[in-house]
Amino acid sequence: MAAPAKRMGMLSLGFCSLLIACSNSEQPLAPQPLPPEYGTVLSTDTFSGAYVGIAATTPPTVLAWRVLLAHPDADRIFKQLLADATLPGQLYGLAGVYFTDPPAFEALAAPYLVRGDTIWTQFGCIVSLDPARMIAGRILDGTLPAELRGAQSGR
Repeated sequence: MAAPAKRMGMLSLGFCSLLIACSNSEQPLAPQPLPPEYGTVLSTDTFSGAYVGIAATTPPTVLAWRVLLAHPDADRIFKQLLADATLPGQLYGLAGVYFTDPPAFEALAAPYLVRGDTIWTQFGCIVSLDPARMIAGRILDGTLPAELRGAQSGR
């Protein structure tokens, strides 16, 4: 009878070792800190197209947005912009989510399509005050995300 008790003790010890090994396994990685470009998009007061001014240069906000799009944690960053940024910054966040989370995109875009407020925009040489819902519509149809990314077509 000593042998079965000894085996049970070994099984218990083996099970405990397995539990300890599992509890010491790698934990999920903590989110990476937000890159400096996040602050550029977060606080912008203008939504700009990819090329502005007479020289058709790419504005710093769009360059920052492109860095965020290439970031390994881009989806979390763009959704954070939706929560915390100025309205133009939120719209840049929405344009990012167009690429990072297509299944959630339309639901996240819906509130912006009915907003009554206006934002400053710059497309080419034209600076104007436009309805946020108009910019949201151009994000929804893929026009602005493609332009910001530097591509001619959508996703």
